[in-house]
Amino acid sequence: MTAREDTRTALLWMLAVAAFTFACGYAGMLLHPEVAEGMTRSQVRTDLTAAAKWYHLSPFDTRWIVAKGIHIVFVGHTGHGESNGHTATGHINGCYGLLQFGASWKRHITIGGRHYADFRKSGRASCFRFVRVYKVGGRRAIQRAWAATIR
Repeated sequence: MTAREDTRTALLWMLAVAAFTFACGYAGMLLHPEVAEGMTRSQVRTDLTAAAKWYHLSPFDTRWIVAKGIHIVFVGHTGHGESNGHTATGHINGCYGLLQFGASWKRHITIGGRHYADFRKSGRASCFRFVRVYKVGGRRAIQRAWAATIR
């Protein structure tokens, strides 16, 4: 094989691997009816506040969880946040959604009688799950799960 054919073969293999990865892991995420183009800070704040009310958090805890949630989604330690408000953001490691929950998280949630087969595909359901993590495990649970983002 010539150098040109080697390069072409390598590029075709990379394209095939990328297509396979997309087909296996991300096609369903992009086609899911709950996936939105993106959420603004105001929308994320509203959903986090509603979740805090749902879980009966104090005003002090609500302010903390809303501030941390917005920081995780939009700012992070790099200035870009986990998803920058895009609910269809995914990573090859299996993290997905507004707050980049990993694949090991329980994949369904029911909010107000509405069931989400994979809560990570809905910005609202992700906000509710984020607040639930806080309700169950407190600040340490948030800091541990999003340690790389909130340092």
